[in-house]
Amino acid sequence: MLKIQSICKEKRITLQEVSKRLGISYQSLYTSINGNPTLNMLRRIAKVLDVRVVDLFEEEEGGDDYKIYIEHNGEKRLISKEDLKSLFNQKE
Repeated sequence: MLKIQSICKEKRITLQEVSKRLGISYQSLYTSINGNPTLNMLRRIAKVLDVRVVDLFEEEEGGDDYKIYIEHNGEKRLISKEDLKSLFNQKE
């Protein structure tokens, strides 16, 4: 589950302000974060909030893993926390 709203509260920024900085409507942002945001959208949100993409995800209670699914070419794949960390530690 994403914790974008709690990060916004911590940083004292509204979702409306995030949407303005992203250049999209509030409704588009809300729909994205409550649905299935793309990796590109997560990167953009993380940049606006000055956090890492992995910081946008809540850890499961009693565990140290995230349950993150990425859809690529119509196929959904479960991505581990380590996979996600290595993905975002790569230089672009």
